[in-house]
Amino acid sequence: MMLWTTALLLSPLLGILILTFLPRESKRLLQTVGVLVALVPLVLALLMYAQFDRDAEGMQFDGSVPWFAIPIPGGMGQGFVFEYTVGVDGLSMALILLTAIVSCVVALAAVHLAERVKAFLMLLFLLEAGLLGTFVSLNLLLFFLFFELVIVAMYFLISFWGFRERESAGIQFLLYNGIGSLILLLALIVLLLHTGTLDFLQLQSMLGNEQYRTMAGLGDPLRWGVLLAILAAFAVKLPVVPLHTWMIRVNQEAHPAVVMLESGLVLKIGGYGMMRLGVGLFPDLMASLGSLLAILGLVNLFYGGFLALVQQDLRRVLAYASVSHMGIVLLGLAAMNASGWQGVIFQLVSHGLLSPLLFYILLIIYLRTGTTRLDELGGLIRVMPVLSGVFLAAAMGYLGLPLMSGFVSEFLTFHGLFNRLPGFAAVGVLGMILTAAYLLRAMQGITFGPLIPRLQEGGVNDVRVLEFIPAIALLALVLLLGVIPSVLGDPLQNTLQSLLLRLGG
Repeated sequence: MMLWTTALLLSPLLGILILTFLPRESKRLLQTVGVLVALVPLVLALLMYAQFDRDAEGMQFDGSVPWFAIPIPGGMGQGFVFEYTVGVDGLSMALILLTAIVSCVVALAAVHLAERVKAFLMLLFLLEAGLLGTFVSLNLLLFFLFFELVIVAMYFLISFWGFRERESAGIQFLLYNGIGSLILLLALIVLLLHTGTLDFLQLQSMLGNEQYRTMAGLGDPLRWGVLLAILAAFAVKLPVVPLHTWMIRVNQEAHPAVVMLESGLVLKIGGYGMMRLGVGLFPDLMASLGSLLAILGLVNLFYGGFLALVQQDLRRVLAYASVSHMGIVLLGLAAMNASGWQGVIFQLVSHGLLSPLLFYILLIIYLRTGTTRLDELGGLIRVMPVLSGVFLAAAMGYLGLPLMSGFVSEFLTFHGLFNRLPGFAAVGVLGMILTAAYLLRAMQGITFGPLIPRLQEGGVNDVRVLEFIPAIALLALVLLLGVIPSVLGDPLQNTLQSLLLRLGG
């Protein structure tokens, strides 16, 4: 069954190989091949989802083969042995599907690129391979290498496509995430030196055994140090205020198609890492961090919401909106129960669909009007009624309208938080009012009101059929998760139960 997982990992790399032999001048051919290649991981992910056993415990599509060993000079035994170990559970299955879907949508959006289409598609597939590898790796060295691959691919995507300050934004992204990677690497080295392994399942067993921890010298101070280092590394990626400034810069300067990848997929590594490594390896310590996580979540929620409310550029509105909505992920983690953690996964997936959808709409608006400033737009519903309708639906999903994915994620998160930290939950619910305020302000300023003179001159066409496909696909999935949440929720149950058992709940 490991063949499924390995095939999934290799499929984007096969796309890179195919694109290598295509002439870069054949834009239409490159775009067609790019979409066809992007469909391969999506088909494999859907087949894996169809075969996923919702009643089985532990990892599925898993396996392990020898990789390499590092001998210890003068030491006994084989030294440090590393294996290629992969597997999928409910948590990773959700994010694998999200990665394949958003990557396919971005491949479709590449039709709007004016130059370097071949390089963009190759970097897109490199990024997709890194993301998929991050979500299926059960060896933490392998996890770290894929984690780094994501950073490298994203840096070039940010720096090569976008607005005037894109290179500066790419450097800031690399600096922040590079420091996060260094912190994570140091934490993994400490674990390796004390346990002799970076196999995730072995580490779970070892760290869960108090007698072994004592023998290995893994006392509480050392465990706290490793956990806090892990959380700090993923706090950069999520991002948690005040480590968020790189994301605001990227959202403002990178090409909207690149931001679809960054906000829809790359940020999700932060939440995934906190769940997989934080809760998975140190459940008892994470349980005592509930109040701290809730405070950080409220800071993100209100800080991002208030700043989104006063922005004059739609790119910055959506950037701070992402900061605010990642606060919901932290609030769900703070709940330390099944409902809250299920809300975390739903929020990661829901935001992973809605944020790319909104940035795709932003891309179309920019291509038609040449601006994303709220004060330079107005009355778009008169010249672009279809796009305005999709924008309205996406905004409703983002603010948590019932029967849409945002409602499910917020309901589960706050239900779980009310059961453990009701005071924090009550404050957080009030903070959700800000979401309605900044989204309705942006939507009203862009779509309604008088048509600005520059647009009255004509030449602004509504969304075309080919452009409409990515938007309607993402919107349909938002509605599907809102109407039938069991599509995502059922595969999560056993994974969450196993985490709760480790937590003692």
